[in-house]
Amino acid sequence: MGDAAVHQEYQQLCKKYMAYTEQLAQLICTYDDMILQQGPMIEAKYIQAFGTLDRAVYEAFVRVSMLKRKIDLIQAYLNRNEPPDHERIELILQQELQTYQRELQRMEDWQVWSEAMMKARKLSEEESKTMKKLYHDMAKALHPDLNPAQTDAMRGLWHQVTAAYEDGDLPLLESLYDIFQARSGDMETDGSLDAWDELQQKYDSVKAKVNEYLEKLAKLGKNYPFKFEKMLRQPEK
Repeated sequence: MGDAAVHQEYQQLCKKYMAYTEQLAQLICTYDDMILQQGPMIEAKYIQAFGTLDRAVYEAFVRVSMLKRKIDLIQAYLNRNEPPDHERIELILQQELQTYQRELQRMEDWQVWSEAMMKARKLSEEESKTMKKLYHDMAKALHPDLNPAQTDAMRGLWHQVTAAYEDGDLPLLESLYDIFQARSGDMETDGSLDAWDELQQKYDSVKAKVNEYLEKLAKLGKNYPFKFEKMLRQPEK
């Protein structure tokens, strides 16, 4: 095969690699947006709609469970032909009740959290677009799935970026973007696309990651809280 043909095939592979890289970046941003932004808001809406009912159901479950447990403890004494030690039984029940009480407290804490989420300032459509674009641009250079050979500087900055995105802190994200641009020259990895084998290896890796994220997104949409998103949009449901 002539040099021209090899060069043409290399260029074609390079184009496919870049296309998959861009697709992966989009999928990563979509996934992260669901996890960091959409998911918490959907969960907050779900808790606001059903949290009180969930708590009431759990409290009823606790009452029934404790009654059944009390019956079992009394029956154990009767099976041994002994009079039930009611003080001992109540002590055991109180100790076991603590586990249920921790869950009830957790449910109450989530109710408070959901109320705070619903009252928090929402980004405008324009602000949301800006935040997503900044995140997308930085993800392409910093996300570990797109950059396996991360440096310490990349890891540290990426941690700050994801935290700012999760908090919806656009001013901080803009500041981090400025830092990212200033440091971009220092964050380049040692990898090179000069060798065919290396390019093929990177292409195979990014293609596999694309399929991995497609599967993750498909599963995510079927799980809590995303599976309730459509229902929450319809109050009559």
